[in-house]
Amino acid sequence: MAHSPGRRGVWQWYEDHARGTGELARGFAEVWGGGELACRLGRDHDTGKGACAWQDGLIEEAPTGRKVRRPPHHDAGAFLFAQAARRHPVLTPFAGVIEGHHTGLPAWSELKVRLKALMRDSAEVDEAISQVAGVMPEILYGTCPAAPNWLAPHDRTSVEMLVRMTYSAVVDADRLDTAAHFRPGTHPRGP
Repeated sequence: MAHSPGRRGVWQWYEDHARGTGELARGFAEVWGGGELACRLGRDHDTGKGACAWQDGLIEEAPTGRKVRRPPHHDAGAFLFAQAARRHPVLTPFAGVIEGHHTGLPAWSELKVRLKALMRDSAEVDEAISQVAGVMPEILYGTCPAAPNWLAPHDRTSVEMLVRMTYSAVVDADRLDTAAHFRPGTHPRGP
């Protein structure tokens, strides 16, 4: 599951939220040539919700609506994306879009440290990825989307600008898809 039933009494299936967020993000980012990249990041942004501990917390929280402490759900998706991007180092900073989709973009130096730590101790991340792959096997396959052809890989300002634009597309898509789940009769609208 991605989200609790709320007042509607209907759970949001993980794969519906992941695919919905990805498609909305694609629509927002197509304008600057980043549609495929934003779609991948949007699709993978909540991969950590596959962890049993995260799911258990969501189930515990559902009857009362009171927040229950759950493990972070951003690490698994950031790790998954960084692994897919390892042949394209210019794309690695985009893992920060997932890592910070609720807290803000992390500094590149902080993200590198976090990704290295996940490589050493990734049991919960591996579990989450495995669980999500059970319902969405596409997260394990395919190549990392290319950066837009206008991106100058050695121009740090250009890369940083694209990371920020993509972050905005993914965060907006996530919020719109989530809001549509909790508000019956509304549908997330892209550009």
